[in-house]
Amino acid sequence: MSTKRMEIVQRFVDFAEGYVHSDGRVLKSDEKQTMLDILTEAGFAPTDLIPGVLTGHYRDEDCRMTGQTFSYNSQCPFRMTGDDSADEIEATKWLNHVFVIAANKERSARTKAERVNVIVAAVERSIPLEPIKLTSDGDFLVEHNYRPGLKDHCTDENGLPSVIGYHKECGGRMKFLPTRPNCYVAVCESCFLRIEYPTTCQTYGDLRAALAQN
Repeated sequence: MSTKRMEIVQRFVDFAEGYVHSDGRVLKSDEKQTMLDILTEAGFAPTDLIPGVLTGHYRDEDCRMTGQTFSYNSQCPFRMTGDDSADEIEATKWLNHVFVIAANKERSARTKAERVNVIVAAVERSIPLEPIKLTSDGDFLVEHNYRPGLKDHCTDENGLPSVIGYHKECGGRMKFLPTRPNCYVAVCESCFLRIEYPTTCQTYGDLRAALAQN
């Protein structure tokens, strides 16, 4: 665990514990920076935080809106925006999730140090697997859910499944096939990009290192 990550999370918990919301409440510059910092550390790319509740719409089984709404961020009423100034729903949901833990709104028996550790773990789970370069032409392997958020993501320590990931450039699944005793092949089911790698590769980290030598 990096010292920087721990420091960012501790600042966030300190802020959340002391934060009292009221209408018209404007974040101080250091408070806003604290929330931007933890979003960035979790793999998001925030450009701004805007006061306000982000509302979603319930839908029926035919995906038609029912007229009923819900809030994504009732406990942390700030919406993250990205490069195009649009609301980033997953980031806003994630921030609300960790704010509830940090401010102990669950009224759990966790100590402050325990809540810090829980949020550090949430940050680490949010960070997507760093794309793995497959070819010198700039083809990359990514996870299926390669955006940050509340889903658990792979790390370089994870083992390689039969579908090792997705070809970022076309979106096709990359599936491994045993070919020779000392070689595996990963083939994109969409564009048929073919990558060979040694059978000694057991993890994403092994695969990254082997392909970097090509």
